[in-house]
Amino acid sequence: MLYTVTLGGPLIGRSHLTRPCGSALPLRLAESLFTQPVLTIPEAQRLLGATYPSAQRNVEELVKADILQQVGESSYGKTFVSTEIFQVTGDS
Repeated sequence: MLYTVTLGGPLIGRSHLTRPCGSALPLRLAESLFTQPVLTIPEAQRLLGATYPSAQRNVEELVKADILQQVGESSYGKTFVSTEIFQVTGDS
């Protein structure tokens, strides 16, 4: 089954977030955004059951895919949001 989400551009599916022989963690993190569209790296770490560096890499992958955006410009205690999911779910 292919999951697709329209986020301000082309459809994003499983193949967009996973690589051959790659981790399924970016997809798991993307799916968790529907219940928690705002998160920090420690929250991503908890959601994924992963190390801090692994959670950070997966958050960065979602940023590169334009699924997450960093809130503010802080280099410490970064917060990320999926604004389009946030708007759709009505958590404003």
